[in-house]
Order: sequence, then C-alpha cells, then structure tokens
Amino acid sequence: MRQILFGPFEGTIGSILTYRSCSSLLLVDFESFHCLPLSPVLDRSENIIDGCTLMDCLKHFTAVEHLESYHCSRCWHIAVIKHLSLKSEKDEIVAKCMI
Repeated sequence: MRQILFGPFEGTIGSILTYRSCSSLLLVDFESFHCLPLSPVLDRSENIIDGCTLMDCLKHFTAVEHLESYHCSRCWHIAVIKHLSLKSEKDEIVAKCMI
C-alpha cells in the first residue's frame, strides 16, 4: 500500500468544468500541488482589502469562474462554470476517520 505524505503547503486540487445551462459534466481533473499562487483579495480600486486573511485568499482562489468558448453538444451553449476544490493531508485524515 502506497501512502501519500503531504507537507504543510501540499495537497490535491480538483478542477470541475460543467456547462452553465444544462449542468452536463465536461471535465474532472485532479492534480497534486506543492504551493498555490495565492494573491491578496482586492477591492474595486485594486487595493488590498484591509484585514485580508489567508482564508480570504483561499476562498478567492477557489471561487467559481465563468468561462466562454466551450461548445455543448446537448444544449448548444458555449458557457462553462469552473469549480476548484482543495484537499490536504488533514482532509485525508478526517475522511478516513469518518469511514
């Protein structure tokens, strides 16, 4: 049995693409990461929001994105929604305890 060990800044990120109008699943992809390109959350004037926390940056990084130029054969729409999900070693331990 192979065990995956994560460092404090490592984990797995899942990317899920679904069509906006019919919710058909387009793609599910999982990748390991060793660091995340987090940016501070900015206001409308492009200034860093006062009191911006690491959790705020993670929420901003994983926020739903609306993408264009994808074609659905079921509904003929071209808009896609992209969801990101993060998983760390701590999540693995919690998941194992809940089984």
